Amino acid sequence: MPVLNDPLSQALPPQPMRRWKVSMLDQVARKRALLMCLGDASWSPRTIRFARHLRECGYHITVASKPFTREFECDSHIALCPAPRPKNLLTRRLPGYAYFGAFLPSDALKDAINTYRHGLRGLGATLAARTFDLILVQDLALLPVALRQKKDARVIFDAREYYPAQNEEDRRFRVFEKPERNRLCARDLPRCDHVITVSRGLADAYAQNFGVSPTVIHSASAFHDVKPSPVAPSKIRLVYHGVANRNRGLANLFKLMERLRPEFTLDLYLVTKDKERLDEIQAMAKPDDRITLHPPVPYDRIVEEMNQYDIGVIYYEPTSFNLKHCMPNKLFEYIQARLAVAVGPSPDMATFLLEKGCGVISDQFSIESLAEALNTLRPEDLAALKRHSANAALTASLEKELELFDSLLT
Repeated sequence: MPVLNDPLSQALPPQPMRRWKVSMLDQVARKRALLMCLGDASWSPRTIRFARHLRECGYHITVASKPFTREFECDSHIALCPAPRPKNLLTRRLPGYAYFGAFLPSDALKDAINTYRHGLRGLGATLAARTFDLILVQDLALLPVALRQKKDARVIFDAREYYPAQNEEDRRFRVFEKPERNRLCARDLPRCDHVITVSRGLADAYAQNFGVSPTVIHSASAFHDVKPSPVAPSKIRLVYHGVANRNRGLANLFKLMERLRPEFTLDLYLVTKDKERLDEIQAMAKPDDRITLHPPVPYDRIVEEMNQYDIGVIYYEPTSFNLKHCMPNKLFEYIQARLAVAVGPSPDMATFLLEKGCGVISDQFSIESLAEALNTLRPEDLAALKRHSANAALTASLEKELELFDSLLT
């Protein structure tokens, strides 16, 4: 179905009509769900998955997010748009001054400043005129608005990371932002009907610090009925796909290749709009002809593309709490592609992969340790790991995670 007319909608290209197996009367009576995120929902895999699932369950879907930049199936869109840049110098500096809101004595003033900072003015009034059965909130800054307008709705907060430590490496964050994140978590998380998160480590942190018991719902991929590709004794094909942010430690992958046996190759599918960053990565890869860079593939083709490889690599040193306890999308995409998965001793990923029997896990957080673990692999070991990945694909699928999500809706 196309996006319906809405005073705050962002125009989208025409979309094909979907035939619903319900009458017009049933459509009017459908339950209504609101999905809220600060970013562009059309680029958020987790938001896309929840929206698709809820539509299949018969919900009328409204999305509140930044304007879409690609197609996104929903029934209504509330576009979060920052106010025009003020001309007055003092007013232009207000967003910067807003960081000092953490030190104000009044919760009402702090909430007002957050509304200004995040471009949420008018959102509360828009939501006040509507009713929902379910509100799924995917950013902490939006949670106060959702709770004020919840009426009889069930509110689920999707804590995709541990928000009080989201940018803990930044001193400004630790001084100005962290106290505000702690305030919002302490006040608002207990008021939610449910809190969900992506890993056990993050759930434990929320439970210990804020007295809530989050349900762990992994960012899994849909089940794909594919077979592991054959293992060639003369070539072991590593692959990495994802954004090319500097905090992802991509340079470590090039250091890893320097320590691996000659039959190892590495293919990279990197997402970035930063040409300077891409040029930098190409320069790092150039000395080793075993490394190949590819353009990114569409989201719905990732598993199919990855299936030709042997090992998916995810090596994130624990430079922050959230990186230490991450369970990234690519972990589940690698499993659906029937690959072995190579990681450092990140506690949540390592525990998960040991349980599934499809992981290569280094003893320490070092490139030398990971290279040692990979260099000991024989072809028959790798084939066994890929078979275990195939055996784990159904239990590590989106369908299984959504069964758990559905239990929170009743």
